[in-house]
Amino acid sequence: MNNFCSEQQDHVLPKTTVILTLVMVLLFTLAGCGSGSSALVGRWVIESGQSALDVPEEMELLEDGTGIFDNFDRLKVTWKTDTHRIYFSTHFLTHKEFAYDYKISGSILTLKDDNRMITYKKAIAKTPEPKQKPDQAQSQVQQFNEGLGEYHVDTGTYPTMQQGGLQALLTRPTKMTGDIGNDVIALRANLAVEKWKGPYLKVAKLPTDPWGNEYYYEYPTNKTVANTPAVWSSGPDKISGNDDDIRNWDPREVEFQRAQQARFGSAMPGGAMSGMGGSMTGMPGADGMNPMGGMNPSGMPGTGGGIPPMMPPPTGF
Repeated sequence: MNNFCSEQQDHVLPKTTVILTLVMVLLFTLAGCGSGSSALVGRWVIESGQSALDVPEEMELLEDGTGIFDNFDRLKVTWKTDTHRIYFSTHFLTHKEFAYDYKISGSILTLKDDNRMITYKKAIAKTPEPKQKPDQAQSQVQQFNEGLGEYHVDTGTYPTMQQGGLQALLTRPTKMTGDIGNDVIALRANLAVEKWKGPYLKVAKLPTDPWGNEYYYEYPTNKTVANTPAVWSSGPDKISGNDDDIRNWDPREVEFQRAQQARFGSAMPGGAMSGMGGSMTGMPGADGMNPMGGMNPSGMPGTGGGIPPMMPPPTGF
């Protein structure tokens, strides 16, 4: 009886071992193929190793085992997870094929052949900025425009940075100090202190933009025409001077009016303040002031709505 059981066990164990081995091999193969495939899919940007005719600077590998390029349209690519090789084929004149062994470690893709090694880094997809936030910033810039317009109606001028900039829309500004001499803007600003009838905004304190930064204000400024203040948000990237800045002037209109002035030698009509008409981006200034009145880098040219100013230019006193 014992011998019979022993013989049965001898037959069972090899079969069980073989089955388990096959299952493990199958699972390992599937796992390897799956992970390799999913890890390769995405956009890759070259990080080290010189690009040449056979290697693109950027590529996007697709789930079907092929790839596309933004800046290298004379190549096509295929890749295989079972052999861990990527093949670049030229379809421009030479029709050559270049093969590389590849290895993935986290977000790094390494290509290697007998002569060189090239590394790519996986690009992180940027999440589009929700349109709601830029719209909120444009709306707030427009409210500042309206408040500054009311301030001008009462005082005949606009607050300077030394007087607190936009803060003067909420609290009565103080007179400018120092030797102002015959500085017309400073003289008007000091007269405005007595004429102030604010507040000119329906808020308890100055709001920040939707990205948590203070709004920028500059007056006097060379960003606009017709002696109107510049108001802007640094936008989603939180860096003043980029194309995503949201501003109350149209730099194209400013450029046009200054060209007209240079050509005809006459005063420029109107202002270049833009309202809610589309994306409002920036324009360089000579001294770029920061929000509420210190120094800060100025903006870069962009596009804008080109809507007439919300505020009239200053009048005499």
